Amino acid sequence: AGATVVIVDHVLDDLFSVTDRVVAFDFGTPIAAGDSAKVMQDARVRSSYLGEGGVSGRRALPRAGSGKTVVSLRGIAHHYEGVHALRGVDLEIAAGSVVGVVGANGAGKSTLGRIATGLLKPSEGSVELHPVDGRPPRMSLVPEGREIFKTLSVHENLEAAGYGAGLKGAELKSRIEELRPSLPERVRNRMSVPAGTLSGGEQQMVAIARGLISQPDVI
Repeated sequence: AGATVVIVDHVLDDLFSVTDRVVAFDFGTPIAAGDSAKVMQDARVRSSYLGEGGVSGRRALPRAGSGKTVVSLRGIAHHYEGVHALRGVDLEIAAGSVVGVVGANGAGKSTLGRIATGLLKPSEGSVELHPVDGRPPRMSLVPEGREIFKTLSVHENLEAAGYGAGLKGAELKSRIEELRPSLPERVRNRMSVPAGTLSGGEQQMVAIARGLISQPDVI
């Protein structure tokens, strides 16, 4: 209808499918501009967004673990004041696997995640946790909304998660140092700044690191 639309995003497939012109940024600096095909072939863009190896350098994630079932959900149903969020869900979650749950908004995905990790009791059905190395599996939930402590520093957020997992002293310090290299440079070099000053994506990475503090069997 004659209006100009500007979209800010980092999901390339979605962005390129609807744009006439793309401008690519890297740490605040424009590095390429033009139609999507031209921008995608720019070496600086490919390095910034896809890594030095590009698409061809990517490989499937290695599978680890025994493949034995860690969590079993049987006949799961849940409702909120008469509104059914889930009905008759059966799901096996195996060690070392990556399980994807997809669906439209309101399809019950978040509810299923909370039930699987033990944060919500289902209206019907059962959740069985199978031992890992002779102990109950450690579970960790990373919410889409992040829910980090925005006034605390990145380091303090990780410390708080460690305390919650029963870590302290040298053990907690060592665990944080193990995780630090996996954080993006802009996060690991700003561990002392308030977490709320980071970008949304950076905050999500802090939330993931926080979820990994306890060395969970299921995340």
